[in-house]
Amino acid sequence: MAFSPDSLVLATGDGSGTVQLWDVESGEPRGTLFEPYKGALTSVAFSLDGAAVLSGGYDGTAQLWDALTGESWGAPLGGNVGNIYAATSIADGRFLVSGVRSSTLNVWEYDAMSGEQQLSALTSNTGGVTSVDFGSEGTTLASGGEDGTVRLWDVVIGEPLGIPLAGHVGEVHGVAFSPNGTTLASAGADGTIVLWNLDPDWLRVRACSLANRNLSTDEWERFFGDEPYRRTCYHLPPVRS
Repeated sequence: MAFSPDSLVLATGDGSGTVQLWDVESGEPRGTLFEPYKGALTSVAFSLDGAAVLSGGYDGTAQLWDALTGESWGAPLGGNVGNIYAATSIADGRFLVSGVRSSTLNVWEYDAMSGEQQLSALTSNTGGVTSVDFGSEGTTLASGGEDGTVRLWDVVIGEPLGIPLAGHVGEVHGVAFSPNGTTLASAGADGTIVLWNLDPDWLRVRACSLANRNLSTDEWERFFGDEPYRRTCYHLPPVRS
């Protein structure tokens, strides 16, 4: 499900492949987007201006809809990319969509104005990917896997962010970012929900308290390249090497 940018309309997808729009204040339906999928819907997302809804399903395709009339915009997107698990709007008329096939995440950007699609593939968790979610800024993707880990991805460069997060026994059933992107929730087959703190300032303070030193100049060059050296633990002296 997804809320419109003004929070007045809720879009939901169901097992029959139908998208329903709801008036949030009255709780009444505002219209149904027909043309059912071959299987259940897995994700819906509004464009940033609220004029369009993008839906994705188990059949591996995504469809763009007019949020006012319920008419489809063009032919279905994608195809042969695995079950679609997540969709988000990153700019007016531009969407990111993620499809899952085994341990591969297929992420493509769709430009509704030009009709262009750009596909990239990420090799993810050991074993199959079970769930994904985009951060609100559209550049970070979280994936949960059968191996019980959660991974973060930079979809711009197509690389993982840090090491896998291990907090579950058994596969991860779902992942979801908070609206501000500083918290990630994961739910597992073990019956637990884990909240991961992704706030950069909190992580910096935590790292400084554990290491009790700054990065050395050699470590800084290894991780940050030509970026000028600076202290990340402001209360501690620099480490020259």
